Amino acid sequence: MEEKLNDYQKSVLSNGETLRAKLLIYLQKEKAVECYAKTAEKCFLQGNRENFAKASDWSWWGFFYSWIFLLYRKGEDTALWAIICICLGLFTMFLSQNESPENASPVIGIIFIIAIWISCHLGKYSKFYILKTFVNTLKESNEDDALLASKGGINKIGLVLGILATPLVIIQAIFLISIIPGIIYGILAPRIG
Repeated sequence: MEEKLNDYQKSVLSNGETLRAKLLIYLQKEKAVECYAKTAEKCFLQGNRENFAKASDWSWWGFFYSWIFLLYRKGEDTALWAIICICLGLFTMFLSQNESPENASPVIGIIFIIAIWISCHLGKYSKFYILKTFVNTLKESNEDDALLASKGGINKIGLVLGILATPLVIIQAIFLISIIPGIIYGILAPRIG
C-alpha cells in the first residue's frame, strides 16, 4: 500500500519549477534533472496527485548497469534486492554444477531468464526507485535543502563499480544483440516451414 504524500511533498511535485529546483539539489547534476522531473511528474499523476505511484520510464543505465546504477544514485534499498536475486541465481547455478549437463541446462536457462527479467525491470523502473528515495527524502528534509543535498548526489562506490563493470556491460550488450536474430529465427522458422 502506498503511503500518502504530505503537503510539502505534494507542493514540490505539483510545481514543475520547484520540482526541478529540488531535483537539482538532490541529484547534483543539471543534465539529469529534466529526465527525472518528467518521470516524477508521471509517477505523481499515476498516484492521482495523492501518492507517488510506480510508473515506467525506460533507462538504458538501469538496464545495463542494474543494481550498480541504483547504488550509484543512492538507491541502496532497491539495489540490495537486486543483488539478493542475482546471488540466489548464482547460488542455484553453482548447485547445479554437480549435476549432469543435461540437467543443468534448464537451470542455467532459468537463471538467464531471471537475469534478463531483472535487467528489463530495472531498465523500466530504475528512475522510479531513485525518485521514490527522493520523495521520501523530501518528507524527511521538510524544506531543509541542506539535508536534501546531503542525502542526494552520487555514491562513489557505485561509480567505481560502474567503471569496473563496464567491460562486462559491453559483453552483455554484444551478447543480447547477438541472440536477437536467433530469437527471431526461432519464432519465424516454424511458421515459414
